[in-house]
Amino acid sequence: MEKNHRENYIKIIEYSRTIGENIKRQRNRLGLTQNELAEKAGVSRSTIQTAEKGREETLQITLRNLFKIAEALGLEPGDLFLTEKDREDITYKTKVLFDRLSKMFDLEEKKRE
Repeated sequence: MEKNHRENYIKIIEYSRTIGENIKRQRNRLGLTQNELAEKAGVSRSTIQTAEKGREETLQITLRNLFKIAEALGLEPGDLFLTEKDREDITYKTKVLFDRLSKMFDLEEKKRE
């Protein structure tokens, strides 16, 4: 049982880091300070600081506040949990899907001609 507890703790830390990195990355992309993001999201600056630290405390922020932060950053709440690898996988899969759809539409147009 202790092994499962340790594995769960590691997952918590990984999610915390991912959430913190995503908030900070998007905030920087938008050129916002922590104060500006806090004001826009309707949360305290310390909530933003805690979230960006990416420690276990990050997951103690209420889901409501995480949703507010995501909205203020122009993200879906689930985006906060995506790692860079997740994003790359989604981007690759989306590209493959668009390529396939494009080929299908090209074939349909050729049939019509």
